[in-house]
Amino acid sequence: MNKKIRLFLALLLAFVMCLAFVNFASAAVDPTQINKAAITKKLVTPYGVDITLLQARFTFRVRALSVSGTNYNPASANMPLFGESGTINTSDGSGTFSVGYGTTRATWTKTASDWTAPDYPDTYFIETGDIFAGYTWTSPGDYLYEITENPNTYTQKGIYPNPNSDKMEYSPAVYRVTVYVRAYVSTDIIPPGKQVGDIYIYGIGAIRVTTEGGTPGSEKVDPTPGTDREDMEYSGMTFTNKYGKVNGNPGGGDPDPRVESHRTLYVRKAVAGNTGDSSKYFNFEMTINNPTVVSGSKTVYRAYVVDTATGTIVTSTANGAASGNNYIEFTAGYMRTFSLRHGQSLVFVDTPVGMWYSITEKASDHIPSAIAVYDAGANTPLTAGLANTDYVLPGTMPQAVRMLMFVGERLGGMSFTNTRTDGGPITGLNINDLPFVGLIALAAGALVVFVVAKSRKRRRNYN
Repeated sequence: MNKKIRLFLALLLAFVMCLAFVNFASAAVDPTQINKAAITKKLVTPYGVDITLLQARFTFRVRALSVSGTNYNPASANMPLFGESGTINTSDGSGTFSVGYGTTRATWTKTASDWTAPDYPDTYFIETGDIFAGYTWTSPGDYLYEITENPNTYTQKGIYPNPNSDKMEYSPAVYRVTVYVRAYVSTDIIPPGKQVGDIYIYGIGAIRVTTEGGTPGSEKVDPTPGTDREDMEYSGMTFTNKYGKVNGNPGGGDPDPRVESHRTLYVRKAVAGNTGDSSKYFNFEMTINNPTVVSGSKTVYRAYVVDTATGTIVTSTANGAASGNNYIEFTAGYMRTFSLRHGQSLVFVDTPVGMWYSITEKASDHIPSAIAVYDAGANTPLTAGLANTDYVLPGTMPQAVRMLMFVGERLGGMSFTNTRTDGGPITGLNINDLPFVGLIALAAGALVVFVVAKSRKRRRNYN
């Protein structure tokens, strides 16, 4: 008997779970307040992309498939069709909804950034609102619709990942949505203004039949608009697009590293102090990392050494360039060494927005007196006074500074100033090493005390 009860309870639980993502109207509430469905456009970008500059419009196709097992028939118009004005196509039973640039729903909402990923991608969303709103249903039945995104609605700039180009990757997801339409009966708690026999949406169920990865699926999702629920910001019927871009010459054409407005990232070197050596080369280690949101980024990048004041290209083997080259090659994901002297800058002209980088200046006889992080072409540093040689990303650098070490929409970079003044050369001692130096000094002091004590004891014994 107990086995039968357990089996019954297990079947009951399975049945309840199957209904979990079908929004059925409760007899105790007004069904018109809970049975809605919205389409969500999610857009994922690398950190630093300004989507207010993105003039992209996204459209979704809602196509009638069947009602209670009978296929859509354009001749008999046995199913209502849904879409914005002027988009209905009765021959195939489809209509279109749109969001984004140039539409009534063009304001993106940003979700929490993904701090677990190394490149901190950002996610934004826009909803269509209830796609079944405003329609008066006339016949009970189970109405099945298919929802897809129309691809290639955005005209991409250039050929990614060339300078002044971008790339939009579209969602292949497909949803099947069933609208359960019923008539009120006398046993229902009928909302004000309604009566027995009136037709209403009893429930809406949605299944993702093709995943965001393009594979077959069967996941149930909740299509309720985010404005009508407390547990989610947006409808679960989402189409996720990925967007990336590369800046460069704003006027088009090949970027010129001698022109500041063509540059996308820089590292500057300056020497200060009355005994500072402006002819000395300072050594750096730098790693650049491609954003992972979109595919197709370059692997190898060229950086040029220019005179900071004049912009003249001065790259030489002393900077780390190969003989005969006026550039230094950097491979994404790998550390590269280079050298700069006072008044020189290392500049890139084709790094994608969202590229993140780490950099270390090696110790020298000039103390690192200031490290400043610049962004968006600012003339004053966003962060300054970081006198340390091992601020690298990630790790010891404060998160507020790490987040600035990304390639943004406009020119940004880092400036390193080293100082040497009267009073003798500085050996390159790092302030982080002071605790260890102190321990060594204490150990040396203890050794001296021990040796002196032993020496005195031997003299006493000898006497």
